[in-house]
Amino acid sequence: MPRVIGGLPVNQQAMHDMRERLVPRRISILGVLVVVAALIVVLQITPVSKKAPTPIRGLHATLVTNDSIGVTWTSHDRISNGLRYFAVRITEGVPANPVAFSQLVTISIDDVTGLKPDTAYVVSVTAVATNGRRSPTAAIDVTTKARP
Repeated sequence: MPRVIGGLPVNQQAMHDMRERLVPRRISILGVLVVVAALIVVLQITPVSKKAPTPIRGLHATLVTNDSIGVTWTSHDRISNGLRYFAVRITEGVPANPVAFSQLVTISIDDVTGLKPDTAYVVSVTAVATNGRRSPTAAIDVTTKARP
């Protein structure tokens, strides 16, 4: 009597073929050892740096309007080489005041909007590495323009 699944007869060869496609092949111990050895080599070749990122240089406002500021800077560290991101903060008046803007970015910021006209802000940027270490914070004072 043929095997029946879901009320339909099933061919034994078809069942065997389906099992062959659905059941994963056995992995040899040698194959696993080769993969593990390759991972160990890769991890030894690319160690995580224990150094802090280099200080931010050339921090300046690129565009200042009555309600926005653009910010740019340079860093000798690269995102692909141990640098994770830049922490950018803009506070009103002094760094201890409430934050008007805070963001983690990988590039300079073209336009921070929603700021108050004719107001002094402190813009600070810190580089953060993949190992969690931080560069010294660079900061500048910027005043938005008066409303026209």
